Amino acid sequence: MSTYKSIDRDIQNAKDELRKAQEKLAKLEQDKKKFEGLSDEQRLAELIHDSQCRWNHTDGCGWYYESWDVPGYSKEEYLRKAKNILKEVPFDQAIKLVKMM
Repeated sequence: MSTYKSIDRDIQNAKDELRKAQEKLAKLEQDKKKFEGLSDEQRLAELIHDSQCRWNHTDGCGWYYESWDVPGYSKEEYLRKAKNILKEVPFDQAIKLVKMM
């Protein structure tokens, strides 16, 4: 009888892991869709922030507390940097440049 319980437990664990993976995949797909809907300036600002910000994201950087619908200081600051870069180079080159930093 304990073998059946063990199998049932393993099946339930596998189902739980699958559900969590599906939830994670759905969240990532949603994030990707949002990212693809951003302007070139906003996408570049995202990349610059990801590669350059060294602040504590709990209390030192407001990035994750802001949105592109209502950008605050952090997003505006990186958006300014992105716009300045895009004045000089095309988007695809700007992406390569930031990735090399």
